[in-house]
Amino acid sequence: MHADIEWDDQGQPLSKSFGDVYFSKANGLEETRHVFLQHNQLTDRWQHLSENSFFVIGETGFGSGLNFLAAWDLWLKTAPATAQLHFVSVEKFPLHKQDLQKALALWPELEFLSAQLIEAYPCFVGKIDSKTPSQPPPSQGEEQSPPLGRGGLGWGHAFHRLSFMQGRIKLTLIIDDAAEGFTKLLASTHPLFIRTGFKVDAWFLDGFAPAKNPQMWSDDLFSVLANLSHCDTTATTFSSSEFQEKTVTIIGGGISGCHTARALAERGWQVTLIERHQDLAQEASGNPQGSLYAKLSMLDEPQAAFNLHALQFALHHYANIWPKIGQQSGSLQLAYNPAETKLHQDLTERFAHAEELVQFVTAEQASKIAGITLQYAGLYFPKSGWINSKKLCKLLTNHSKINIKYDSQAIEIKRINYRWRVQLETGAEIESDVVVLANAHDAARFELTQHLPFNRIRGQVTYLPEPENLPLKTVVSSAGYISPADNNQVCIGATFNLRDTDPNPRIEDHQTNLNNLKLYSPDIAAHWQDIEIEKLNGRVAFRCSLPDYLPAVGQAPNKELLQQHFAPLSVNARAGITQAGNYHPGLYLNLAQGSRGLTYTPLCAELLASIINQEPLPISQDLANALNPARFLIRGIVKRKNLNDS
Repeated sequence: MHADIEWDDQGQPLSKSFGDVYFSKANGLEETRHVFLQHNQLTDRWQHLSENSFFVIGETGFGSGLNFLAAWDLWLKTAPATAQLHFVSVEKFPLHKQDLQKALALWPELEFLSAQLIEAYPCFVGKIDSKTPSQPPPSQGEEQSPPLGRGGLGWGHAFHRLSFMQGRIKLTLIIDDAAEGFTKLLASTHPLFIRTGFKVDAWFLDGFAPAKNPQMWSDDLFSVLANLSHCDTTATTFSSSEFQEKTVTIIGGGISGCHTARALAERGWQVTLIERHQDLAQEASGNPQGSLYAKLSMLDEPQAAFNLHALQFALHHYANIWPKIGQQSGSLQLAYNPAETKLHQDLTERFAHAEELVQFVTAEQASKIAGITLQYAGLYFPKSGWINSKKLCKLLTNHSKINIKYDSQAIEIKRINYRWRVQLETGAEIESDVVVLANAHDAARFELTQHLPFNRIRGQVTYLPEPENLPLKTVVSSAGYISPADNNQVCIGATFNLRDTDPNPRIEDHQTNLNNLKLYSPDIAAHWQDIEIEKLNGRVAFRCSLPDYLPAVGQAPNKELLQQHFAPLSVNARAGITQAGNYHPGLYLNLAQGSRGLTYTPLCAELLASIINQEPLPISQDLANALNPARFLIRGIVKRKNLNDS
């Protein structure tokens, strides 16, 4: 999957597979500036950009990243400080990180930028074998959705969104064939999904010479490039609309709402964040220590793909702020039963070259990493750790374009004269162009979104006093989890109780958390063997999830119109629907991250902000469709057909 390269006498990289150079041997940087920057007249175009606008470059062949760095360098010198550069590049054979570092060392004048790229350069995970068993077929009567994607490996396993300079520069790196990779970015043609998409402003058609790489330079590639272009793409003249400040009201001050607020504020939106409590992160986001957790899988399906994407994006997102929000202690996931052991064994080959992301460790190795005796082998995520969500929310909302209204309960949302009006319990009203609901299951209080099938899952964590000389050095998860001590306290948890609405901590749940701790580490559990459970403190919160355990991210569907126009699916699940999907203009959702909020919300917020701003998506269109909030309405229509047939 990686590029097979060799180095000449001048230390320049050459492709052994294609017998061609990565850049000019005379002066690759000057070649890049002449061919791509000057030819596209980017200096002039960027100097005339509006404040808070964005510019999209599409590239075939990322190679050493030299074109990206040259564009980044020019952008900093010419574009408005509030504008954003989106650089979308497709590369079939990415360089190993050590080769990238060696190649970019040839350009010391770009060292400040190249160091940031090298630090963020992702691990590339191999494709899932098409012979790998997928999910078993649904049993009779089980809910099944109509096909929404392109099939096969369509879940965008190779999308990597990297953000630099507080979001001013965004790189979307897609590991795929050029035509296939850009095809995954086309606006959906499925009638359920809104046919909106981004357009590229300038193309960098790089890659090896056509004579040496004819497969890339195909009619299919040029067709998809045309579909992603507008009339002024790479033109000598450039026009942009007058800037008007865009306003958004976000309801919910947890990690989902705060991440969304930051993502939109960095794009120039004026954000009003509504929180019904006196402080941020008071509901499910309020635990003092939460870990980055993602369930890796061998299945070729959207939940597995989103887990991997979200984890990689979150690790990049938190990389430079760990000291302010928690501790990058690493984390261990232990294989505590035969099924988990088998899964970890199956994952070994796929993630063999992704040691920076995950490593496979024996029980002995895991014990050495954690500093305590552990009973099981498992997965080690060296760049993971634990986060204090309240500190994270405070950090995210520390932005000049974010205004927070505390003690503000939203009771009604309605659209009047093309704008949204949010009515508060106090009688006050807030108007904005866009409204985002990031208030978990509380979104069901609004008429327009009460159709979403939320699950409310009770979870209780237990706070233990820190014993002397506690050796624990990393987060450990198994039947439960435990984090290293913070502020003389150790946090363990968490219970999982569906349809349980008790808001008060219970002694029996403290006991459950302690019992789970004993299962995977009797060594550390012994530190609290004489604890008086009745005197323990803890916290109860209610996770918000959906039946398929994927978040709801995107525009809010218009239930009545959608059910009306898609009614033929209740007779024929594969009926041809020519009517486009029906949505409430300007109303968006970022909900139901369940117990993985710290892992999911950075990518969910980036995705939603990209949708709202009509930018390149950080994931494939198929995977974005899998998160579309309308999916449950469509499944409900199809389910009625299945019931009628039975």
